[in-house]
Amino acid sequence: MPDNGDPKRPSFEERLEAINHTLELVAAMHIDDDREFRERIAQLDKRIAEIARRQEQDGEHIHALVRIAEIHEQRLSRLEGDEPQ
Repeated sequence: MPDNGDPKRPSFEERLEAINHTLELVAAMHIDDDREFRERIAQLDKRIAEIARRQEQDGEHIHALVRIAEIHEQRLSRLEGDEPQ
C-alpha cells in the first residue's frame, strides 16, 4: 500500500519534515526572544542601579540641607534671645 494514495495530500515524510521545520523556526524565535529579554533586563538593571545611586545622593543632599536649616534655626533663636548663647 503506497504511503501517499492521494497526490494532493502530503506524504507522511513530508508532514514530518514540515513539523520539523516548524519546530526549528519556533525554537529559533524562542532563542531570539530570550536574547532580547536578557538584553532588556540588563538595561533595566543598569537604570535601576543609576536611580538607586541618584537617590542616595539626593538623601545625602537632603541631610545636608536639614543640618543647614538646624544651624540657621539655632542662630535665629540666639538672635531673638530664645536660647542662651
